[in-house]
Amino acid sequence: MRYTGVEGAAYLEMWSFFADGSSYFSRTLADEGPLASVTGDSDGRDFVLPFTLNGSPAPVRIEFSVVLPGEGTVWVGPLSLEGFGVSAAWWSEQTSAIIGASLGVAIGLVAAITGLLSGRRRARKTVTRLLAGGVIFGVVSLLAGGVALLVLSQPRHIWYPLALIGVILVVVDGAVLAATRRAQQADEFTRIKAMDTLA
Repeated sequence: MRYTGVEGAAYLEMWSFFADGSSYFSRTLADEGPLASVTGDSDGRDFVLPFTLNGSPAPVRIEFSVVLPGEGTVWVGPLSLEGFGVSAAWWSEQTSAIIGASLGVAIGLVAAITGLLSGRRRARKTVTRLLAGGVIFGVVSLLAGGVALLVLSQPRHIWYPLALIGVILVVVDGAVLAATRRAQQADEFTRIKAMDTLA
């Protein structure tokens, strides 16, 4: 685009309209780069008006305009609509529901087993390993959710379950693991003390 004598901070604007009646806009209002606002004079510069769908259907209509707060002339074109830097969803919403439900059941079963064994003070190594494994899996799930959201712009049904499961496992299993280790140390101390008394 080229422009001359543009007063104030003008900008390019793109509105995306969707089938459900919602609409969203993108504007060039940055201080520099291809998203910089339009002001003063330019013999020619590139620009972009990005929009992230996050798994939503494509818009049914797109409107482009130049917004001038004062005097000035702007020449724009040719325009092209391109998809770049957008990742396809890792899996569908239905698959996400199945994965979330399956992991929820698995986590619940492991929690029941560790609770039963820990309450009866049996298989202490197994309980510790299960809890430590849960914390590790939680960290991995949390990192995967963060990458899906912040790096790959995956839709909500991808990153949210990963992040939620990660937080639950790290917080709950981490707390239970710490409490279990304290209880095991206390039992060991009691056992040693009893042996010393008998000796």
